[in-house]
Formats: sequence, C-alpha cells, structure tokens
Amino acid sequence: MIMGLDTRNVDISRWYDLTTTNAVSLKFYGNTRIDVKFKDSTTAESCFKRLRLNEIKLRDEN
Repeated sequence: MIMGLDTRNVDISRWYDLTTTNAVSLKFYGNTRIDVKFKDSTTAESCFKRLRLNEIKLRDEN
C-alpha cells in the first residue's frame, strides 16, 4: 500500500512511503518514471535480477 497517495492528484515532488518490508518508498515523475527505495542494496539487486532488467534491449540493439 502506498501511504498518502491520491491517484487523482499525485505529488511528484515527494517520496511516498510503502507498507512493504523490502521496498521502502516510491517517487513518481511527470514522464511516467517511478523510482523505488529499497531497505538495502541486496534487496535492490534481488529485485533487479528478478525483473530481468539487465536483459532489456533497446529496439536498435539486436
């Protein structure tokens, strides 16, 4: 759950706290980017690998 989030009026200048144990907070940006703060670097690395973000390729890359 995202604490204090009003989906009709998202404040892009602040971090929103989460009720989860591994991800601590989220920040939204006007260009649809979302940043996530994790409790530690090990948890962040685990999420990165689970989502396979290192395998994403741009359309120009084959």
